[in-house]
Formats: sequence, C-alpha cells, structure tokens
Amino acid sequence: MRLWIGAIAALLAVTPARAGPMADAVRGCPDLTACLAALDRVAPAEDTGVWAKETEELAQILAKLGHPAKAALLARATGDRPGLRNLAGSILSEWPEFTPADVPALAEALRLDRGGWVARPLGRIGTPEAIQALVADLDTRGQSEFALQQLGAKALPYLLPLLEGDDGRRYGAARVISEGESPPAAVIDEWAQIARSPDETRGRRTAALRALEALGPRARHTAPVLRPLLEGPPPWLRDQAFDTLHEMRDPFLVPALAEQCRPSAPRFDGDPYPHCVLEFSEYGADALPAASALMRFLASENGAERAAAASALGYVDYRPATPDLVRALGSNDWREVYVSARSLGWLGAIEALPELDRVAAVHWLPEVRRQASRAAVALRSADGRLARPAGFHTTWDVSDGEPAGEPGTADAYVLDEPAACDDDRWAWDGRRFDLPRGERGLHSLRIGGGRLEGIDRGEWGGALTWTPTGGEPQELLKDNVHGLAAAPEGAVATFGLAHIVSNYGYALRVTPDATGGWRLTEIGTLPGQPGPLRVLGRDLYAVHSESRVVVFTSKRILGLATCAAE
Repeated sequence: MRLWIGAIAALLAVTPARAGPMADAVRGCPDLTACLAALDRVAPAEDTGVWAKETEELAQILAKLGHPAKAALLARATGDRPGLRNLAGSILSEWPEFTPADVPALAEALRLDRGGWVARPLGRIGTPEAIQALVADLDTRGQSEFALQQLGAKALPYLLPLLEGDDGRRYGAARVISEGESPPAAVIDEWAQIARSPDETRGRRTAALRALEALGPRARHTAPVLRPLLEGPPPWLRDQAFDTLHEMRDPFLVPALAEQCRPSAPRFDGDPYPHCVLEFSEYGADALPAASALMRFLASENGAERAAAASALGYVDYRPATPDLVRALGSNDWREVYVSARSLGWLGAIEALPELDRVAAVHWLPEVRRQASRAAVALRSADGRLARPAGFHTTWDVSDGEPAGEPGTADAYVLDEPAACDDDRWAWDGRRFDLPRGERGLHSLRIGGGRLEGIDRGEWGGALTWTPTGGEPQELLKDNVHGLAAAPEGAVATFGLAHIVSNYGYALRVTPDATGGWRLTEIGTLPGQPGPLRVLGRDLYAVHSESRVVVFTSKRILGLATCAAE
C-alpha cells in the first residue's frame, strides 16, 4: 500500500526536489545504459511504498533521455524487484508525457504493485482502459483512489457498478465519491431516480443509494424523494435508504434516532463508545427538537455514556440540560467533568460559573482544570459563550493532518503527553517513592473469610473474583485487574485496558455488603490503563496511568504525584 494518498500525495507532488544518493548516482551519467545501471544499483531492495524524496529530480534527469528511458522504467515497474518496482513507479508518476499506448504496461505495473504510484499516470491518461485498471485496484487503499478523485465526473460511471457488491472495491469506490469533488447535480438527481425506480434491479438501486450515502450532506436535496423508501418492503431497501438518509443528516430521521438511542453499557464497561449519541449530535440544530431523549443517558450508570450525552446535549444547544451538566461537574469520572464543562461553555450557561471556577481551581487533572477555565473565560467574554466546533471526530482519529472539529467525547487520547520522569521517582506530600514494575498476572488478597483475586490477561480479558473459604469462585468484575490492596473497609482494585483504540482505567472500592457478598464502588476514573499499584500508607495508594502517577484513597482521587528525579 502506498503510504501517502489524497492531500498528502498532492502536497508531495509539488514538494521542491532535494538532492540525495539516488539522484547523485544518476546525475551526470553519460547515456541511458549508464543511468539505468546506476538506478538499478541504488534502488532499495524492499518496496516500502514511500515516494522517494528525489523522485522529481530523477524524473527530470531521465525524461531528457526520451521514450527509451520511459520504456525502460515501465519494464522495471513490471519486474521482479519490489524496491525497484516502487522506485520506477514513483519516477513514472512524475513523467511528463504518456499516451494511451502506455496503458497496458502501466496497468500491469499497477497489478503487480497494488495501490502503486503508476496509478497517477493512468489517471492522467484517463481513457476507458486506464480507468478500468484503476477501478480494478480499488480493493487496496492507495494512489488509485487519488487518481480517480482527480478524474471527477469522468470516473463516476465506472464506480457505480462497484457499489452493487460487498467486496473491498465497494468501499474504495465509496471513498472516491466521498472524498472527491461533488458530482454534477444532474448525476446526483439521476442516482436518486435510480434508487426510487422499482423498474431498476436491486443491485442498481443499492448502488445508487450507496453513492448518495457517500456524498452525505452534499446530496441532502434528494432526501424528500427518498423518504418514501423507508415505508415499505423490501427490508434491504428500507435499511439502505435509512443509512443513506442518515449520512445526509436528513432531519426527518431525528425522532427515530432519538427513540432508538438508549443507554445499554454496563457500569464498568470502560469502552462502550456510544455511537448513536454522537451521531445524533452531528445533526446539530436539527437535533434540538428531539434532544430531550438524550437526557436519559445522563442517568446511565456508565460514565462513558454520560460523557457522550453531556457532550451532545451541549453541542445541539439543549439549554434544559444545564442543571444536570452543572451537577456533572462534581462527578468522580473526569471524562464527564471535562465534556460537561465544555458543553456549559457552548450553552452560554453563565449560571455555571461558580462551579466552573471551582473545577478550574481544584480538579486533580490539569486538562480538566484547563477545560473548565476555557469555558469560564468564554462565558465572561463579549460573546458570552464558547464557540462550537464545525463537528466532532473520534478521539483516536489518525487521518492525514489534524482532524476537523473537536473530539466528540473524552478519554485518554485528549490528554497531553507529560514530560518523562527520568528516574521514575515520585513525590507526594513530602514523601518520595517509586512504583513496582509488575508483570501481567495474578493479584491475590486474603480477606473476610476468603480470597479476592484479580488477573490481567490483556486483550483476552481478566477478572476480579471472590472465593470464600471452602467455596466456589464468584466473578465480581470482568476486566483486567492491574492492582489489588487491602483498605480499611475491604480492598481497593485498579483495572482497565489499553489495546488498539481502547484506553481506560478505574480505581475501585470493594466492600462487603449485608448479604455476605461484595459491593463495587467507583473511586474515580484514571487517565488510562493503570500500571502496578503502590501502597503508600494506611488508605493511601499510588498508580501509574498515562505517564502520570495518580494518588488516591478508598474514597476519592487526591491528585497527581510530582516527579522527584535526581
């Protein structure tokens, strides 16, 4: 796969040429044979997919040698050396002139190097055969998508058939439509007509709806004629029409979305990511008439769900949520406090200033203090509110460049990266300490006529269990337990996971209840997955989480330890 596509590829195309070892080897060569020998000698062995920084200069040097040089590069682009194929393809991507006669060789090069740089000259040639070669490559993300985007409306007839299927090319075609220029209005209207027509095949109707779905709000003017598809059979048509109208952000769907969107995550599920709440918020002001339905999320037992709802209610300007959001500033879940402060700023809730000032002064997490201060400053400004972003993105968005808008909710990914503490020595209230370097495994504590045990199995999932003496184990919590220690009324445990895009952590109080079982109470949400637990004293603990050391008791989080490196 090519490492740079879309905007980055366009940027690279105009990056000034720089001298380098490959260009140095070719510069000044007396003839084509010598130039090609030098190129063969310096080409990397492996295909890294990278556009070499000397590509433009190499193309300029070799282009002076005319058609034989181009033919030699095409031969290398279809050869058996992966690194040379990639280098030849990148040089050809900057070649000044191609003809339709070059399409077979370029198509073969693209077949051998999926997503490769030769897609760009195929796009410039733009004949039906060239476009077919690009379309055949769409099951691999790479330069073919970029080349087809540059072709604009000319490529659309070749993309629509791909949207009938469910292979990788369907998603590539959808990305080309989504990320390219808007098609002519006549094409959009034609797709809507195909979708509506009972005389069309299922495949064609599906493809047309998917094409409109890829356009999203740019095709919203067709929504009124598509809404009748929601009302009757067949189910596949109803479902696809709903998906299409949803991507258009058609306000007609808002009541149904609000009704379907309900809290469902268990209390300590650290990574439920409530998509329906954040998707609802993407309707902006159009969501306001049904926003009251999201209030039920503020009563969820799951902090991530409460945080998502707090964010969405502020974003759609639902003022009746203000008292609940002010109360949320006292939550022991920092994620909920973070987004509630932001939402109160969006709402222009001047009545929240005393609580925002308190959070800005005393909250244990600096990023939360900063968010509360940001909201308070905005409320006191001439505008009287915090400016809303253009939209939301996921906190872990890794798209090229900075994603638009702000994170829809809060988790470890919104936090700063603190400076490293070189000696891993820490201080709290005048006391210096270090942290254990534990291995993943079992934590055990004899307590109350039995044994509490916690285990961390990484992405496979751990558990906290209670085994009474002579009895059978009872699972209290299904999650990775990273630390377990005695507390005045029972025990404390830390648990969580960092895997792929998940990153969460909790500190938990475990106390006996009247039935002989155990009650689990959240002490607070940690910045992210916890490390090993350190007992600092009676009812005083420290745990490493996201390059910070959190100090807490069995009742609450006290603050962050400071680095005490020598």
